[in-house]
Amino acid sequence: MITFFAIPKPFVGHEAIIQTNAARSWSRTHPDAEVLLFGNEPGIREAALDLGLTHVPELDRNKNGTPFLNAVFDTAQRMARNEIVCYVNGDIILFPDIIEAVAQVRRQHDRWLLLGRRVNMDVTELIDMDHPDRRAELRRTASEIGDLAPMNCVDHFVFPKGMLLGRIPPFLVGRPFWDNWMVWNARRMGIPVIDATDRVTSVHQNHERSWHIKGSLHAQEGWENYEHIGSGLRLYSIANATHFLRSDGLHKRPGYQFDGARALLGKVWERIIRFDLRSPSARR
Repeated sequence: MITFFAIPKPFVGHEAIIQTNAARSWSRTHPDAEVLLFGNEPGIREAALDLGLTHVPELDRNKNGTPFLNAVFDTAQRMARNEIVCYVNGDIILFPDIIEAVAQVRRQHDRWLLLGRRVNMDVTELIDMDHPDRRAELRRTASEIGDLAPMNCVDHFVFPKGMLLGRIPPFLVGRPFWDNWMVWNARRMGIPVIDATDRVTSVHQNHERSWHIKGSLHAQEGWENYEHIGSGLRLYSIANATHFLRSDGLHKRPGYQFDGARALLGKVWERIIRFDLRSPSARR
């Protein structure tokens, strides 16, 4: 039915707990679910072995050792035994409702990109994902007390296998902007982008933002990702979805056809404001 793939961080300390919870949850979404864990960072091989998942150790990396995202997407689409694939961040817990959402979408479209907003929660211990009641309790708690993340936080992309094969630029993993490009590119290709927030529960387990300590390297590689986008007008997010998925099916988002024009108009106004602020009259 579905193949999940992820590029985890090292399975150490709190990261080991939340990534184990996440990977277990993916494998429990459907009896035929497949999970691919990419990378050779500490603990990934052992976690894959312990959880009965597939480990893909070799990654294409840049001179700093940062993996290239396009190679991961291409390899996952080639390896997947299922027709639907899902890239998901290593700290995200998912539930069987993602399978139901995919079934809804497939009844109406052959090509599509499904995503949604996450709910942020503090999780400090391993969760028994084999127990349906425990999963249901977690899902209920997330909906009641979890913090809904902003539209620019995209943590999972679901799509038919092969749809993005060879189409993704050499973005760097763990750096910004590539997820914005994913939404823009689907829109450019005329592919429905579906906001399934109301149908798919996505729990982000809060953790330390350890990448901040990398400082200038992170910033430099972030700008490399931005260069692959080519324009700030392509910084799309969940807000630029073409459809909403509800319990009764897909609904078109009113006015989605004008997103490009709105972005261009916003860019024009931004330049006008900057020009006014630089003018002598504005400094008096």
